[in-house]
Amino acid sequence: MLQEHTPLLQLPNCPPEDFEKAVWTLDQCRIPAVSGCVRPAYAPGGEYGSLWWSLDYALAMEGIKWLDFSQAIDFIENLCAVQDTDGRVPLYGRPILRHDTPIGSLPKFLDTAFDIAIMSGSSKVRQDTLGLFTRNLAWWCSARQDPETKLISAVFEETFIPNTDSAAMTYAPMDANIQIIRGFLNAAKLAELCGEADAAADFRDKAGEISTAVERLLWNEERGCYLPYDILKHKQIDLLMGSTFLGFFLRDSGRHARLRELLLNPDEFNWGIRPLTSVSKRDPAFQIVTGRYCGNPAWSGSVWALINDAVVKVLNSAGYRQESAQLVEQTIAAFHGNYAEFLQPFTGSGEGVKDYAWTAGLFIREIIEEVFGLAWMPDRGLAASPNLPVSLQKTHLSLEGLPLPDGTNATIVIDDNIVTLNYQGR
Repeated sequence: MLQEHTPLLQLPNCPPEDFEKAVWTLDQCRIPAVSGCVRPAYAPGGEYGSLWWSLDYALAMEGIKWLDFSQAIDFIENLCAVQDTDGRVPLYGRPILRHDTPIGSLPKFLDTAFDIAIMSGSSKVRQDTLGLFTRNLAWWCSARQDPETKLISAVFEETFIPNTDSAAMTYAPMDANIQIIRGFLNAAKLAELCGEADAAADFRDKAGEISTAVERLLWNEERGCYLPYDILKHKQIDLLMGSTFLGFFLRDSGRHARLRELLLNPDEFNWGIRPLTSVSKRDPAFQIVTGRYCGNPAWSGSVWALINDAVVKVLNSAGYRQESAQLVEQTIAAFHGNYAEFLQPFTGSGEGVKDYAWTAGLFIREIIEEVFGLAWMPDRGLAASPNLPVSLQKTHLSLEGLPLPDGTNATIVIDDNIVTLNYQGR
């Protein structure tokens, strides 16, 4: 049980029991080895029962890797076990919907598994992960990359809002393209660590190819945002989603300032009120959903941890640490003790499944990796680079008894912006 490894959190406006509830939520979602897995895995929670989704599993693991690292190694082993011979990692363990073409999912595991491989320090784990990535990225290029535009297309839940109306090579969204770019760059880093310099260069070239296509075809200069692209009609689709901010991961070229202006406008994505809405409040597609998950409408305005956490990461990569810290603050304030599938954007009420694995997992990740700024490197140990919003500066924060991949525990204390780390390796 993960609850046996729960660290004690002291964080203003976030009671320790709310952190403990996040860990409890993950425990409720643990399932036996099913649907091709060789080790126990994690389901989304609630009415989804014991069926696992590769996306939900990956996002839950973002928190689990800091609680029981052995299960993080199991995660990579499970993905390798369920991967098809063509390289596709299936959307879910047992198909519940019929599709004309085999589908994957938005491949967030290309981030999660990379972090685990780096944290492990194991050459075998890194080699296994590189093989997983190499096969999967080859599938994306053969099954989803448009030969003419070089954009990555997405079918069904390979993107969010899920693309339910078209087949491959028709719809190119921001989130799938950025995730594949990140996947190629992660694969390049793993290849270098594994002594495969030529493969690393090829991966970087592929990341550059897709990045150039996104910058050329998805950017709307007039509106200062990235929009999805209709490959068949050779034009952008007028739909402004929160995934536009993933453009912070791309080259600046003066575009970051315009994205930042859009981000900080509360009339667009609710900045300063609650975490980002999945669709701009000004977009005709925006709608409010309460109650059970209902497919695309729930992705057309609700607040999702998936989208907000992805934006936090790209803001950091672009050097917008203050904005990233503010978004983390808003996310923690909205979700602590409220690990629902999604939130109503104006009231903050939890909707859909009430105890949802990926919401809890990402909440844990943001506290540990963003607020406390913790990173584990096997050859260097634990490092801390906190990214505190103004409200948490000059205060007392602590995380006591955090399990580390080497089997030891750590305590981190922040007082008046001064960081103290205590663990057996230091």
